Amino acid sequence: MDVAGAFAKTSHRLPEKPMLVFKNKSYTFQEMDALSDRLAGGLSSLGMRQGDVISIGLPNGPEIIITLLAAAKLGAVVVPLNTMLKEKELGYVFQDCPIKVAVTFRSHAEIISRLNRQGIDAPRLVVVGEGEAPDWFSYDALTRQDSLRFAHAPMKDDDVFLIVYTSGTTGEPKGVMLTHGNVLSVARAVASFQRQSEKDSWVCFFPLTHITGIVNFIIGGFSTGSTMILQERFEVNDYLESFVLHRCSIMGAVNAVFQTILASPKLDDSDLRSLRLITSGGASLPVELYRRLKERFRVPILEMYGMTENAATLTSNPLETQKEGSVGLSLPGMEVRVEDEEGRDLPVGEVGEILARGPGIMKGYYNKPDLTAKALRAGWYHTGDLGRMDEDGFLYIVDRKDDMINAGAFKIYPREIEEVLYTHPAVQDCAVKGVPDERLGQVPVAFVVVKEGQAVIREELEALCRDRIANYKVPRRFHFTSELPRAAQGKVMKRLLVENFGSS
Repeated sequence: MDVAGAFAKTSHRLPEKPMLVFKNKSYTFQEMDALSDRLAGGLSSLGMRQGDVISIGLPNGPEIIITLLAAAKLGAVVVPLNTMLKEKELGYVFQDCPIKVAVTFRSHAEIISRLNRQGIDAPRLVVVGEGEAPDWFSYDALTRQDSLRFAHAPMKDDDVFLIVYTSGTTGEPKGVMLTHGNVLSVARAVASFQRQSEKDSWVCFFPLTHITGIVNFIIGGFSTGSTMILQERFEVNDYLESFVLHRCSIMGAVNAVFQTILASPKLDDSDLRSLRLITSGGASLPVELYRRLKERFRVPILEMYGMTENAATLTSNPLETQKEGSVGLSLPGMEVRVEDEEGRDLPVGEVGEILARGPGIMKGYYNKPDLTAKALRAGWYHTGDLGRMDEDGFLYIVDRKDDMINAGAFKIYPREIEEVLYTHPAVQDCAVKGVPDERLGQVPVAFVVVKEGQAVIREELEALCRDRIANYKVPRRFHFTSELPRAAQGKVMKRLLVENFGSS
């Protein structure tokens, strides 16, 4: 079954069930089906056909979901675009990929129009909201097309549905090609691990143009018939109010958001008895934060792990058993192993690179056969992450392979240091990165966010580290900052930290 077929199955089964709530307006599955039918017809009138590429670059709102469904019905390939991308970044995507239509908002439409004038083969523009120009088409006008049902184009499992450009935090962005089979298999596997059903609902603030928003929230949501309470962005008071109002059952977030929720005075006044589980992804959940969440909410915490190349999720703690510090077991149908630098499987407990294969693994990088061949070797995707397995098959993330610090003859894993820093009661957030050193090659440097109203000095953190870890692992410097730069999925962009503070 393809994405459009999976949506049709639920919309026929639960036509009057709310699929989405946005700004106090509810949209049933039947209404979303009709709206996406109209838009599919409108896009068809602009020349969109099966196999054509359409980009979606919008802030959170129903238009993203409607456009995604319309594209699925057309048999089109979707390129989701972060709304924060600038002209150079957008230009790269439009030069790399033959996008025929771009559904976007005014600011990006103006940039794309400039790219058109610069000779870049930019797409036809469909603009949401106010704003007019001779070369723009109105999204609202297209969705007022004839309301007759649009016959969707059936797609095969291995047909590409998404080309998701990576954030580029480690180099040039790459277009990850994900098929209908990829996204459906992962969405269903995650829903199965969490035992999602039409009785569930959650507040979503994740960007719906990010892989997690598309697979876990949109596709996972409509596959199970659950309800999404969508917010434009995370604001803790609005989040808690919506959670209580709609009696949500699942709290899905990332580390920084969990920290903010726990620190909110409004939390004590919020009735969260409807909560049945917490899911965490984007970056490994520090053990200290895991314990605080467990103590406060007393529900299962399902830490997950994945990447764009695996349609967002590779492993998850199952609902039956959770292990502190672990990202869980591989999803149904997926295989995970840990190997050394010679490609040999490592025994239980030893650290090596994490490899994966199965129905969720990407088809490849768009227009980059050499990088595809390097990432997909001997049938296994090489994640670039370091981890270890326990005797029960639970995976533990140690660090990014690229983030490992080589200090003389010693290897240092930043996460080990970060776990120690998180135990200090004044530390809100932290990250450790290796910086160049003439004598040792690299040394660890810590970047720390202190909780509001509290104080801590370098000597305290240094003493805490010396008490818990070997001296060679203790950060040589501590930089205090108001926040850490994060990508959309919640991962700290450590390269930017070093650029902002320098290596001194």
